[in-house]
Amino acid sequence: MSNLKKLLKEKNISQKDLAEKIGKARSTVSEYVNGKQKIPSDIIEEIAKILDCNTQLIIDNNKQDTAIVVPDYIKQIEFSKLADKRNVSVEEAAKLLNKPPQFIRIALQQKRVDFGFAVKFDKQYSYHISGKKLAEYIINDETFKYANQFFSGRLMY
Repeated sequence: MSNLKKLLKEKNISQKDLAEKIGKARSTVSEYVNGKQKIPSDIIEEIAKILDCNTQLIIDNNKQDTAIVVPDYIKQIEFSKLADKRNVSVEEAAKLLNKPPQFIRIALQQKRVDFGFAVKFDKQYSYHISGKKLAEYIINDETFKYANQFFSGRLMY
């Protein structure tokens, strides 16, 4: 699927709607979407404004998997403040990772993540999560490869 097709779907805009907004025939937009016609630079800028994305996504229209949509909850993280925290609660980590708290607890108990650890006292666990390590984990996590996309100009908000 082309980037333009993904973006239109993500923004819930039809090819017909886009065609009307940029003053082109629907068939022309269809050719843009399917990579059959090169998109003129002035039109690329118009489309990027309409879709609220980086022009590079439109330019790289036929390259696969370059459109990365950053989830809203990731956009809201203030990484510098998170990195300054010495200890983050399980509930806060769960919210930041968009996971249930029990998922975080089990991951810490089983040493499956490197942003913290669990210590067992008697039959109860104590959880320790480093804000800095959690921020690094979120940025480097395989499911959020947006950091590299950001620096290459392919980040889409």
